[in-house]
Amino acid sequence: MFINVIMKTFLSILILFSINPVGFSQSCEALNKKVIRLIQEGDFKEALKFAEKAAKKCEDKDANLQYTLAYLYKIDSNYINAIPLYLESIQTARLEKKWPIYLNSLIDLAHLYISSNEYSKAELYLVQAYKFIRRNAKPDMPLQYANLMTDLANVYFEKADYGKAEPLYLKALEINSNGLNNYHPELAVSLTNLAKLYFAIGNYSKAEPLYLHAYEIRQKIFFKMAVDLYATMDDLGDLYFNIGDTAKAAKFYLEAFEKRKVAFG
Repeated sequence: MFINVIMKTFLSILILFSINPVGFSQSCEALNKKVIRLIQEGDFKEALKFAEKAAKKCEDKDANLQYTLAYLYKIDSNYINAIPLYLESIQTARLEKKWPIYLNSLIDLAHLYISSNEYSKAELYLVQAYKFIRRNAKPDMPLQYANLMTDLANVYFEKADYGKAEPLYLKALEINSNGLNNYHPELAVSLTNLAKLYFAIGNYSKAEPLYLHAYEIRQKIFFKMAVDLYATMDDLGDLYFNIGDTAKAAKFYLEAFEKRKVAFG
């Protein structure tokens, strides 16, 4: 239906490093371009078939080909094949100094481990990515930096390491507050992440204004983010229930219930 930020980044990396692949034969280059075209068209199954052909045909496995195939296996939920290819692309990209592929291989591999609930492994690769981007961040990269900090904070949150998660959530929120418009959905995500942390440690006075701000944003963009709005209402209901304000809790629980009833029947 639409190409998200991750897919846009992925495609831009592919196009950047695949126009004249070093060491590729003409037939390999043709296969590579066909894979990119199929990905742009959203035909990932077919793209995977041609990427596998390219991997067999082209003896010089550059980081771009490794990364592309790993990404397609990841989309196909074939993590067994994706993991070693991501590890190869990390090493090859470092040797070839293809830093966008290196960085995104680290992040993609971490996301794979997050989806498998292997948070310690995810942390390992996110920390590498975080250190790299801190050393090499460019002026046009703050939002990518914020996304990475959020990913790492989410891992620490899942591991109940709230002391490490909090400063990362705070910095990501600061960057998003300065770099996004006042009603951007990613700003609501940053607010909610930090609110959930404060809720988890019982600091309801800090959680409340963050949840309310996220609620305000999600009301404004309701038709785009309806499910997120209902979740924020639930969160506010939980918060007020925990502090003993049952009237406010009931208000948000009932509002969420009524809106879901209208939306889903």
